[in-house]
Amino acid sequence: MQHYESALPPRAQWELAFIYAFVTVFGGFDRQGIHAFPDLQPEDLERSLNGENNPLLNDLLTSFLSNTLNRKKRLDIKQCHKELLKLINSKMSLMEADLQTNPLQNNSFEQLEPTTKLTLLRYMVEWQLQDSNIIRSIVDTSKGTSEPSIRSMPVGTDSKKRAYWHFGDAPWLWREKSKLRSGCQWETVSRTIEELQHFAESLAKDIRSERELAEYITQEIIPLAEEAVRRKQRKERERDRQVLAEQLITERRLRPRRGVRPARYNFDDMYKDEDFADRSDDYICESPAAVEQSTPPTRSSNRLNPRPSSLPMYIDEHWTIPTTSAKDVRPIAE
Repeated sequence: MQHYESALPPRAQWELAFIYAFVTVFGGFDRQGIHAFPDLQPEDLERSLNGENNPLLNDLLTSFLSNTLNRKKRLDIKQCHKELLKLINSKMSLMEADLQTNPLQNNSFEQLEPTTKLTLLRYMVEWQLQDSNIIRSIVDTSKGTSEPSIRSMPVGTDSKKRAYWHFGDAPWLWREKSKLRSGCQWETVSRTIEELQHFAESLAKDIRSERELAEYITQEIIPLAEEAVRRKQRKERERDRQVLAEQLITERRLRPRRGVRPARYNFDDMYKDEDFADRSDDYICESPAAVEQSTPPTRSSNRLNPRPSSLPMYIDEHWTIPTTSAKDVRPIAE
């Protein structure tokens, strides 16, 4: 059985569980005004804390900060550093953040240690519950109604009175240990379905609390986690099919068309040999005088080329227009 090793120390496990529980509980409320949280599993959140410019972590940061500041428009990731820096300074002055210095004073959020990132995200969960108008309204309206409860309760206990917690549809199971000196400590019991099944089988059947816990894990948590895995696989297959379809479309556009011969043009039948014969001897050079005596071009304007009023509108080309001489010109009688 493969065991997933956590990069976070045990003291940070409860913060991881707290953030994941908040996302799963309030992510199911479709209310106008709340900035939606990304779809994630605990391992996604844990791995995103170790990278820089992680899309999931950026999405979570912008939604948390936008809800805390009651912004109608979601903040851009470029605005988060300045706004979060101001928010932390304000909360430190009000003693609502147990921090010695502001971690963002000299570093960006991406440059912080994973545990520091997790602590700031946990603070933003608390500030959303305190300052976000829409989230507070969800808390108030859920009291005494048939809406899903936002309160989380342990799913069971063992023979040592240790409480077990489960949130969402992940196979992660946490165990809370209470000690007088160190207080409450959280540890992760399982991270996969195989680990969850193995833990359920290890519980004692002759102890009522452990038997009931094993039944709850087998009948409630495991089917829920298996359906989440199938849903995630369907999304991955759909995404792979979309990527493959886009690749095929791109290849088809770039691929040369087969079976289509290039066009070839033949102009041999369009011209005869005499069209290309040497006709230099046929050229006759006319003198300038001959060019001047040539017939002027016909103009279509009646003003530039007036026609006698006695002539008909249309003249046959065989008609001869009589000319008048000086003898025929008679003075007009006064």
